[in-house]
Amino acid sequence: MLQYMFVIREAARKQEGYQWRTYDEQFRLRQSSLFMPWSKMNSDMWLRCFSGASQGTTKAVFKTRTKLLPPPCIDFNKGFCKWKICKFPHVCSVCSPAQHGRWRCRVNNAGQSTSTFQSTFRPP
Repeated sequence: MLQYMFVIREAARKQEGYQWRTYDEQFRLRQSSLFMPWSKMNSDMWLRCFSGASQGTTKAVFKTRTKLLPPPCIDFNKGFCKWKICKFPHVCSVCSPAQHGRWRCRVNNAGQSTSTFQSTFRPP
């Protein structure tokens, strides 16, 4: 989290305009639906925010993408969605296109393959 805060602060200090804010907002939206480490920058998002486009253009790109790709179902990724007709896609929040929940994913947060069983139990 400190690494992320440093990146945003430096972007605000070095860049003209408010593209840093757009990156911050979009990164936080992504973090709310995906379980990725805060220290890992999203280079694609960074380039779209800081490539010289005006803030209005940058926001329009993200609004279009948000409409096309809704966030995955959080309950499904935890193991069980109670809704018969869910408005969120039932896809893995880690490896995205897969039709399993995060709790069954073989890819950990760093994008590396893990064992077939991932326990969510943590001793007190």
